[in-house]
Amino acid sequence: MKRIVFSFIFAVMFLCFSLSSSADSLLQNSIAHAGKAPVIDAAAVPDRIYGETVKMYINKTLLDDVPLEDLSDFSGSFYSVWKDGKLYFHFTLKNFSDEDEFALYFDLEDSNADTYGVKTPSVLFEIEDGDICASFEGESDVDPAVFIEKITAELSVSGNVSVIEASLDFSELYSGFSFSSGKRVGFEIAVCDKIDGGIVRYVWNDDTGEFFRTPDNLGTFIMGTASVTEPDDVENVEKDDDDNPGTSDNGLFMYMCVCFGTLIFGTVISCRMKV
Repeated sequence: MKRIVFSFIFAVMFLCFSLSSSADSLLQNSIAHAGKAPVIDAAAVPDRIYGETVKMYINKTLLDDVPLEDLSDFSGSFYSVWKDGKLYFHFTLKNFSDEDEFALYFDLEDSNADTYGVKTPSVLFEIEDGDICASFEGESDVDPAVFIEKITAELSVSGNVSVIEASLDFSELYSGFSFSSGKRVGFEIAVCDKIDGGIVRYVWNDDTGEFFRTPDNLGTFIMGTASVTEPDDVENVEKDDDDNPGTSDNGLFMYMCVCFGTLIFGTVISCRMKV
């Protein structure tokens, strides 16, 4: 009988770990709803408004025939939140030079189509004369120039760290468009790092590079339900220099609680068996 009890405890703990890992993966892709819009100022420490979104990392590499020994020490991470038809981004990019650029790819209806078309825009950002500039590719309901004109983007540089913060209003591209809680959106970022002898691209999700051809290879953002505001008495998001993603605190806490409860349950059952 004891073997059955211990087998049951082990099975439950394994299930809890699997569910925790799945939940944490979901958290990694969840974009919090902003109760108010963040200030676009490219501050080194992100607004508290980004605090309910897990930091995401641009740490997958497309080599483009560049030898590994020629790779630079680029690293990047970002936060994102949504409000109405807008997405807000805060990027921290290390060793990102004036010669480099990055592009954001979207599938706003999560269509998983095999070709880019309606509501699958991409936005390219590059630095020109110390300013961050944007350009657009894709189909739209209106003149894309209006969309580009209303993109708010700021750049700040300190040493080898570039901070870029931007807001993109997709309701300017597609009449009546708006995000909503639970909505799934295809997304990818590709940083183009120009080095001697070639180009290295760093991405968030698809290290095969297939997302360049078809939006069904984009990663997925899930619009969250948390309404994040920025109280005057709450500090901004703490700066984290770790270049590798970790398990979210919430997911780890939930996992530990469930495992602890399972152990207590198993202990109680064992004691009752002895009695």
